[in-house]
Amino acid sequence: AFRRKYGGLGIPGVVKAFASELMYRADTSTTIAMGSMGLAGILEKHASEEAKQKWIPKLISENYCVAMGLSEPDFGSDLPSIRTKAVQRDGKWYLTGTKRFQTVACGLNGGPAIMLALARTGEGSTGAKGLSFFIVERKDYKITGIEKKLGLKASATCEVALEDSPGELVGKEGYGLVRYVIGMLNGARMGIAAQGVGISTAAYMEAKKYAAERIQFGKPIAEIPAVARMLSRMEREIAAMRSLMIEGASIVDRYQCAEFNGKVTDESKFWEKIANTITPISKYYNSEMCNELVDDALQVFGGSGYTEDYDLARLYRDARITNIYDGTTQIQVNAAIGGVIAGMAPSGQWRQYLDALTKRIGKNEAIAEIRVKFEEVVDAWRKFEAREVKEGMSFEVVESAARLVNSLLLEKAALRAKNPEARKKMNHDYHIDSLAIVTGNGIRLRAEA
Repeated sequence: AFRRKYGGLGIPGVVKAFASELMYRADTSTTIAMGSMGLAGILEKHASEEAKQKWIPKLISENYCVAMGLSEPDFGSDLPSIRTKAVQRDGKWYLTGTKRFQTVACGLNGGPAIMLALARTGEGSTGAKGLSFFIVERKDYKITGIEKKLGLKASATCEVALEDSPGELVGKEGYGLVRYVIGMLNGARMGIAAQGVGISTAAYMEAKKYAAERIQFGKPIAEIPAVARMLSRMEREIAAMRSLMIEGASIVDRYQCAEFNGKVTDESKFWEKIANTITPISKYYNSEMCNELVDDALQVFGGSGYTEDYDLARLYRDARITNIYDGTTQIQVNAAIGGVIAGMAPSGQWRQYLDALTKRIGKNEAIAEIRVKFEEVVDAWRKFEAREVKEGMSFEVVESAARLVNSLLLEKAALRAKNPEARKKMNHDYHIDSLAIVTGNGIRLRAEA
């Protein structure tokens, strides 16, 4: 996805999402290792031109791995509290500290790597504003351990020791977390959204094949209503996940294209606001649903799915990390809730976005009813006074927003469907699920009042 001037292909995020999903269907951990270079996209946006010319062609031509140097042994999601320090001597920066959960920081099979490390600059600095962003080469840090993990066996997760390690400052000092890392995480979120679709699709295809071949009670288990119902749900949920993945990537492309071309407009600012809401929703929804669907696929296999004879065991292990890394589901909900609530103001961006989607698909009674219930959920949340209650009930709001936008996106996709009748039935079933979930969330919120 790097621009051609630096040796990349210049492909948009939507194409990258398609390609990533296909690769994730085959093997998650290998794809993560290969795709780690994408994290360096943040350099294209914020590094100096000199740094871009130095690093990006090198990363591409020499097949570098890139690690996201954020988490520490005592601080995972609590990034404003990290302790790794960077000091400046004779015009150069040196980092000291420990980083944990560093994906492929060791390089792939002995190949080169860099770590994009967050570190504290300035004597006595505290909080997010005291953090800066650095490039640190593999030769300048030590790998002190490799995690023994449940899944992702082909992707090394490293503990890294920085001991007065030379680093190159990216952008401006003090902007590391508040600007650069947040941008890098947005890209990572969309990567996990694609991962969720890929793993779920692989699991569904395995389960569908097995159900057609496994004979019980004189017929394929695919014809047993309980199993058929599970497979049907998997199919429509994957369609929704893929629609959300494509929409999120498309929205990120809309504002990033304007930024790269130096033509930031009111429209591009609008899409950036929508992107900041839909990217955490995409990561949360696709990762949580991935876990549910892979679990269902294993259930279709029965006892056979619990053995290593089939690929479901690996998919099951690999899926479990998706709603944990690059920000847990709880972190994603926290990142999305502000955009949803503020965006649903009379002139809010999220409301405008939903209205535009609704106008495009035309009249749909089921979605109209979901929209009414969603508005009730938002209104009920706003009436809470205690901060703890609001934080505790944020999931219901974000889940409701996800179900509504997915229903809209499924109808948008149906406008070009080659099998309109089958798609109509699938979408209708998804809308019924959504209506039940959003209605239930409203009941929970009102009960908490």
